[in-house]
Amino acid sequence: MAAAAQRLVAAVVVLVACLALPAARGLNITAMLNGYPDYKMFNKYLSETKVCDEINARESITLLVLGDGPMSMLVLDADQSLAGIKNALRLHAILDYFDPKKIRGLPDADTMTDTLYQAGGDAAGKMGNVKISTLDTGKIAFASANPGGKYEATMVKAIKQMPYKLSIMEISAPIEFDGLFDTPSATNLTRLLEKAGCKRFASLITSTGVLKTFEDAMDKGLTLFAPNDDAFDAKGAPDVKKMPSADLVTLLKYHALPSYNPKPTLKTASSAVALRSVVLGALATAVCSFVLL
Repeated sequence: MAAAAQRLVAAVVVLVACLALPAARGLNITAMLNGYPDYKMFNKYLSETKVCDEINARESITLLVLGDGPMSMLVLDADQSLAGIKNALRLHAILDYFDPKKIRGLPDADTMTDTLYQAGGDAAGKMGNVKISTLDTGKIAFASANPGGKYEATMVKAIKQMPYKLSIMEISAPIEFDGLFDTPSATNLTRLLEKAGCKRFASLITSTGVLKTFEDAMDKGLTLFAPNDDAFDAKGAPDVKKMPSADLVTLLKYHALPSYNPKPTLKTASSAVALRSVVLGALATAVCSFVLL
C-alpha cells in the first residue's frame, strides 16, 4: 500500500503542476462588464455559473446580455436554479462574431447560429441554437431555433465590438424555450457514468454510499473526475478490492470537487484549488470527466 500511496502522491503533483500552468492571455468578460452597472446581475451569474470561463476560452463569440430587469425575469423563470440559469446564459453566448452591420447584411431571413449551450451537448437536436433576423420594423431580433420560437428579444444597443473576436449586445428580453431550465437529477448520475464507460466507478460509489454524498452536493454544483473501466486495470493502479473500506471511501471522495468547474475553469485553477481533490491519475491515466451543476 505504501508504493500505491507514493504513486498516488506523484499523480497529484503532476496534475497540480499541469493545472497551475499560466493560461494564455485572452478575454476577461466579467472584467469588461464590470464597467457597465446596468448588467451587474448578468455579470454576477456569469461568475457564479462559471460560464465566464467558457466564454473567455473562445476565440470568437457574441454575447447577448440582459439588463437587470430582464435578467430578474430569467432568474424567476429558472426558479432561481443556478443550473437552469447556467443553461440560459450559455444559450445567450453565440459561437461566432456578429455585430449590427454583419447581421443586417445576412442573406437569410432566419440565420441559425450555434451557442455554448448547443456545443455543450445538453440540447437535443438543434434546440440549443439561436436564430437571428432583421424584422420589418428594422429591429435586429433573436429567438430560440425551436419550432415556433418567436422573435421576442430585440437588440437594445451594441455595447462593445472587437472584430472578429468579441461582440457584446444588449437585448430586450431573455431567449428561452420549454425545457431550457431542465437539469441533471441525482437519480441519473450513475446512468451517466455507466453510459460514459465508467461502470466500475459508478458501482463503487454506489456500494460504498459515496453516491449519496455526491447527490447531496449536486444542488450547489459538482465536478467528478471519474476513472473509466480500463483505468482500474492499468499498470501501477492501486487494487481497490484490497483497500480498507474507509480508505476506499476517502479515495472516491477525492475524485470530486464540491463546485461546478468546466474544463476552461480547471485550466486556470490555482494549485490550492487543485489540492482539494486528488483526482485524475489516482487510479490511472484515463478518466471520464463530468461537470454537473
